[in-house]
Amino acid sequence: MKRELLAVFGIAILFGVLLSYPISVASGVMIFLAGEFDMTAAAKSLVVCLVIIGAMCGILGGGFIADSYGRKKAIFLSAVFLFGGSLFSVMSKAFPELLFFRFLVGVGIGITSMVVPVYLAEMALPRYRGKMVSLFQVAITLGILFSYLTNLCLFKMQSWRIALGISAVFAFLAILLCYYIPESPIWLKSKMQVEQKKVSIKKLFLGGLKKALIIGVLLSVFQQITGINAIIYYAPEIFHHAGITNLCNKLIATTLLGVLNVLTALFTMTQIDGWGRRKLLLIGIPGMIGSLLLLAVFFSNSFIAIGGLVLYIIFFGISLGPVVWVLTAEIFPLEIRGKAVALSLFANWFASLVVAWPFLFLVELIGIDGTFYIFSVMSIAALLFVYFFVPETKGKTLEEIQEYWQKSN
Repeated sequence: MKRELLAVFGIAILFGVLLSYPISVASGVMIFLAGEFDMTAAAKSLVVCLVIIGAMCGILGGGFIADSYGRKKAIFLSAVFLFGGSLFSVMSKAFPELLFFRFLVGVGIGITSMVVPVYLAEMALPRYRGKMVSLFQVAITLGILFSYLTNLCLFKMQSWRIALGISAVFAFLAILLCYYIPESPIWLKSKMQVEQKKVSIKKLFLGGLKKALIIGVLLSVFQQITGINAIIYYAPEIFHHAGITNLCNKLIATTLLGVLNVLTALFTMTQIDGWGRRKLLLIGIPGMIGSLLLLAVFFSNSFIAIGGLVLYIIFFGISLGPVVWVLTAEIFPLEIRGKAVALSLFANWFASLVVAWPFLFLVELIGIDGTFYIFSVMSIAALLFVYFFVPETKGKTLEEIQEYWQKSN
């Protein structure tokens, strides 16, 4: 039992790292990729965005696999995609090959983002569920930080192949760890109850379940359109606009931002089951709004701009960062949880694509300050949505949450 518990914690950490590292590491090695493959600005965006497109495809299949064949098999499949895609990315001789294998990495990331939070939520006791799923968010921030450290360490070597290949090592370890984890007992229970009433996918669009779906989808969208991934993907570019022009200094500043991101995630993990999901959202989102407005108004002042960036990371890290993963993993009925979470996270990755693809072009069109104004407006919309529509779920069993939606028909 102890070995299985350690394996579950290992899955949370390894797959959290694998969710973020392959994407965020691309921002630092982009200059070296561009030099070898003679890439245009559109091609640079494609290196990042094709992973996101792959994630959207992975989510669509992952939800069906997780509900039909089990959480464990879906987790194993995601590790296989991540390992194969990462390994062959390192061997790419031509740009189209690199793009194809980055797409496969994205498929693995998509399955991971859907099934791992669900698995962790089902494995945890109600009073620890927030902490368990938040551990996944901590690992995501660790993956981002590790990508920054990798870029910093490989700065003089200029080796993008080593940077991308590190993902294969993590994925191989994840494959080995899948042997030791148990299947979700809640999923097994649902399969043993042959006469149990099934929930049709169509019922997600009716009554109380419709409300749950709207909350899952819109919170997932708000997590992205309030600016976090644009900041994570293109942090060096943002520091450049703030006046830090030396490449090494930009990588150091970005790494320090990653450390702050990890520390904030760790703090939130310890508090989410005590403070509650809704309270953290109502505290953090107003802070995000203020930080974004600070960035928009004072971006020409590098010290104030960096201060705004730091505050944004802190407030995002106690609200939309971890809470969205927790809520989407716990608000849907068991029989259709995988597919419902897949729908929510498909919207998440689609929103991420919408933000990441045109971000640099948007900066050129309306300026970095105008871009932050847009993110602040999106954050205001997120705050209003949370205040009027998102209920508190802390301390409730998954069955009690399901009953809540049934009563709200």
